[in-house]
Amino acid sequence: MEQPVLLSKAKVVEITSLSQTTIWRMMKRVHSRKALGLLWGV
Repeated sequence: MEQPVLLSKAKVVEITSLSQTTIWRMMKRVHSRKALGLLWGV
C-alpha cells in the first residue's frame, strides 16, 4: 500500500519542479515585473 503513495508523491514533486523551471525560464525571458505580477496574481 505504501508504494503507490510514494510514486504519486514523486510524480507531484516532478511536476512541481518542472512547472517551476518553466516559470523561471519565462521570467528570465520576459524580465518584467508586470508579467511576474500576472503569474503570481499579485
